[in-house]
Amino acid sequence: MTSPPSGPARPAVALFDWDGTLHQRATIRAFAGFLVERGLLDAAVDRAMDAAYLDYHVGSSTHDVLVERVVGAYAAAMSGLAVGEIAAQAEAFVEVDVDSLRPWAAPLLVRIAAMGIDPVVISGSPESVLREHARRLPIRRIFGVLLDERDGRYAGTVAHNTGLAREKAATVRAVAATHSVVVAFGDSRSDLPLLHAARLPVLVGEMPMDEEPRALLVGADGSGLDAVWAALQELTASS
Repeated sequence: MTSPPSGPARPAVALFDWDGTLHQRATIRAFAGFLVERGLLDAAVDRAMDAAYLDYHVGSSTHDVLVERVVGAYAAAMSGLAVGEIAAQAEAFVEVDVDSLRPWAAPLLVRIAAMGIDPVVISGSPESVLREHARRLPIRRIFGVLLDERDGRYAGTVAHNTGLAREKAATVRAVAATHSVVVAFGDSRSDLPLLHAARLPVLVGEMPMDEEPRALLVGADGSGLDAVWAALQELTASS
């Protein structure tokens, strides 16, 4: 009996978290501080974010609560600012923020893209900043924090917060519905939706292995990447 012809292959993607994975610091916190230094935001946003991070690190709030507080403070502080002005500031910020990328991040993205696998970033970082990084890197698509806009200015509210577990998971499901998720890189429990969706999950840093027992480990210094390349080559050769 002849098997029916299979449909066209789905495009291959690699999913990446940003902060803690490709990037070494909290981008939204750093960008807010940059805008404070330039006189565009009040320093109260710094204090609100610092308080949220402190509560999280001492264990008095969850990751989702942290994300809601930080992104909410950011959105409120941005109220009334021109979208075009913030886009220009994001471009200036990224000129210096590239130094906060892990040294192996750009070569990793270049090599994965050369394999015909499109890098996709899903993060709780501001999309305006991610967009500027994506101009400099072979990143096919980004999903980040979006703020509501009205008449070319920020409205002070959040449109999409992909740092939240439910929104990150929904974004991963939408991507996986139309693409083949070959590999995913993440560094925390909030990245488990990315890792669970991938044929090859990769943990960056020191998250416990029992969170994703199939995962390969990559150190913050890039140690372990050779094993990732070997696994990727084997995976793509057998596809």
